[in-house]
Amino acid sequence: MHQPGRPRLRRLTPRAAWKRGIVWQVRVIPADAEPWVQEFGPYTPSEAVVGFLAALIANPSR
Repeated sequence: MHQPGRPRLRRLTPRAAWKRGIVWQVRVIPADAEPWVQEFGPYTPSEAVVGFLAALIANPSR
């Protein structure tokens, strides 16, 4: 189950990724704000996704 305030990283299956043009999906349900989703396409380097997650975890109030 997804806990409020914690990011959830999801890697789409190859078929879903090809259909949607999305490989990685980060879903956040803050305890005190609107939920949001950030998606990364097939041309986004994995290092960029890691950097995004590191910044998100280091600054959870943003």
